Amino acid sequence: MMTNSYSYAIGGQSGSSSDAGGDTALLLDDNSGGQLSEMKLDLTASLNSGSFYFLHDAYCVGTCSVSMTTQIVFTLANNGTTAENLRFDSLITPGHLANAYTFGGVGNANANFDFNVAQTTGQATSLLYGAVGSAIDPAQGVLTTGSDFNGVQMDDNPPLWSATDWSATVLSIDLNTIAPGETSSLVYTSTLQISNFAQCTDLTSCTGFQVAFGDPRNNGGVSLFSAFSLFSAPSLFSVDPLQPAVGAEFDPFLVPYRFVPQGSPPPPTPPVIYPGGYDVGFLGNNTAVPEPSAWALMIVGFLTIGAAMRRTQRRALLPA
Repeated sequence: MMTNSYSYAIGGQSGSSSDAGGDTALLLDDNSGGQLSEMKLDLTASLNSGSFYFLHDAYCVGTCSVSMTTQIVFTLANNGTTAENLRFDSLITPGHLANAYTFGGVGNANANFDFNVAQTTGQATSLLYGAVGSAIDPAQGVLTTGSDFNGVQMDDNPPLWSATDWSATVLSIDLNTIAPGETSSLVYTSTLQISNFAQCTDLTSCTGFQVAFGDPRNNGGVSLFSAFSLFSAPSLFSVDPLQPAVGAEFDPFLVPYRFVPQGSPPPPTPPVIYPGGYDVGFLGNNTAVPEPSAWALMIVGFLTIGAAMRRTQRRALLPA
């Protein structure tokens, strides 16, 4: 069983909802009283047999708040005559903690995640694994009650930005014994929350935070090479990607899971994939450069105008 819930507030806009699995994507801005804010919420969680898709991605720049929670409950019933000692194998998705433009401090801002796996049998509940992290100070990394996250990388350039990233991490947990005739629940909970109270007239130099769990997708970079490579001299036009620490892009991540007897061969460790480093704190939804297709159309338009001007000049030079 899966449950998703989220809430948000920015300017005069606010909302909340819950569902049994699905997709929600919001990108909102506000300019009340001459102060600018921008907020993103991207939530995907859908449960299948043996796997689930997962994405928690949010940022808040200026004055806004956002939270989201996904909880998955696996019910395990021992209908046999002997006790069962099982292990839960899965993955923790890659993830990202970042802040930007913290020149004046962060005040009472809050930006963190809390991930845990617990087992409930009867009236007893045991925490089997836990991890917490904060985008207020990403350089502190991620604190866990078990194995560390895989391939943790830091890009620390305060006060312009500070970011911590990690790769997919094996989650392999021994469950408590389930006696014959007993039913036990394994509860997987992931929560993300950000609240920010910065006053800004320019989003690209405004305090902001991002917390994300998902599949890194070009890390929010914008490259013009694909458009300019239509021409014979791409080295004259190519532009390095701009990688924002707050506003990095993520896709849903396919998370496998299984229940196996304790002592079974462990799952392999995923490769370390680092999406950084970063070039800028925040770009903003309205400050990014045009898409490559738009650049291509603009260039074709410039060439057409140039050709027309040359034809006009030649006609003007013809003898009467």
